[in-house]
Amino acid sequence: MKIFPAILLVLLGCTRSNITDSNINIIPRPLDITEGESHFVLNSGTKIISGNETEKEADYLVSILRNAFGKEPAIETKGKKGIHLKLNIEIADITGDEGYILTISRKNISIESATTTGIFYGIQSLRQLLPPDFEYNPDIKKSATINEIKVTDRPEFPWRAFMLDESRYFKGMETVKGLLDQMALLKMNIFHW
Repeated sequence: MKIFPAILLVLLGCTRSNITDSNINIIPRPLDITEGESHFVLNSGTKIISGNETEKEADYLVSILRNAFGKEPAIETKGKKGIHLKLNIEIADITGDEGYILTISRKNISIESATTTGIFYGIQSLRQLLPPDFEYNPDIKKSATINEIKVTDRPEFPWRAFMLDESRYFKGMETVKGLLDQMALLKMNIFHW
């Protein structure tokens, strides 16, 4: 009879993650997700609001949106509507060095972190919320609708690695670059070559 409670606990533990937040497809699963009822429409006119300290991350986001829309979005230092990239040292207790807070509302998207690394990982989560073919079929008239959400996340493990053994099967430079892009999308931070 003691086996039955143990089996029941295992089954409940396995199904818990499928019950909560089943519509959110962010890998790895964030620490906290709060869904809203509105949505944000991302289109070719969406601006990126960024300061000098997040310039590299803004340029990276521009390249993603350029692939999707066929034209570069504007980067501005001030503005209300658009995608805001914000460094905020005051949230370091919540986000750590690599965490972020991603907030999508009806009027804008905000990616906030204590470090630029966290901003980068917040961009990766935003990419995962977009349609799968978003970056690969440029169309000037295309737009993407993203549901209102607030994601607070930080890595559970400091070492998140992928290993590639090219000594036996040579992949080539383009394949390795593609693997690095996929690692970034999944927020892996160590490449064993």
